[in-house]
Amino acid sequence: MKKLLLALSLLMNIAFAQTRNNDWENPQLFEQNKEKPHATCMLFDKKEDVISDDYNRSPYYQLLNGKWKFVYVDKYAKRPTDFFRPDLDDSKSSVS
Repeated sequence: MKKLLLALSLLMNIAFAQTRNNDWENPQLFEQNKEKPHATCMLFDKKEDVISDDYNRSPYYQLLNGKWKFVYVDKYAKRPTDFFRPDLDDSKSSVS
């Protein structure tokens, strides 16, 4: 009887130890917080532009390279509320 209880206790400890693994060690959680696969596509107005596969020829494509206005503030209350205006003064960025 003691051997049976000892064996049962050992099996329960092994089972419990296996359930305490970290999430990154659990092979069942490999898709947690992962974005679903998707295809990237671009809209074009003309068939020739589609065939060229040049995003620059699409009227819906906007390149985001270039100079950006940026204002860093250490507190939310200090943020500029008119950040969307083209004449935003970004010369007085407060960095603490």
